Amino acid sequence: MSNLKDIETAIQKLSLKDVQELTFWFESYSASLWDDKIATDLNSGKLEKLLTKAKRDFLKGDFQEI
Repeated sequence: MSNLKDIETAIQKLSLKDVQELTFWFESYSASLWDDKIATDLNSGKLEKLLTKAKRDFLKGDFQEI
């Protein structure tokens, strides 16, 4: 696979339309990676303490609406 500099150079040669399409694809791809990471962490129990605290705080009314 090309190194990062090769990828950057190739991107700089793209048309505006292609950059827009690449941006849309990359944002979707990045979100998918993040979703997978969260699912993995959730399934492994890594988020259990955080979720327990959030639920406890919510039930006590200790939260701020956004």
